[in-house]
Amino acid sequence: MNGEQVRPGPAEDPATHPSDSGEPPGDCAEQPGDDFADLDAVPESGDPRVDAATARLADLSALPLAEQLPVYQDVHRRLHGVLADLDVS
Repeated sequence: MNGEQVRPGPAEDPATHPSDSGEPPGDCAEQPGDDFADLDAVPESGDPRVDAATARLADLSALPLAEQLPVYQDVHRRLHGVLADLDVS
């Protein structure tokens, strides 16, 4: 290192880096689904099985957070099944 000393930089203010503060960023008082309003308009894939699975995502905006996990799990299970059917190796 050519004898150079590396000095630590100034401590960062957690308010400017919410991910480092341990607190969730933004206003947590928002309604469930506010950030995902576009999920109501999931484009069609052309595969009826995929379209049926992703259509469930539109249900998320009406559900409280505690009830959203089963929907994500169902969509994941269905899409995983479609991919497994495509694996012909």
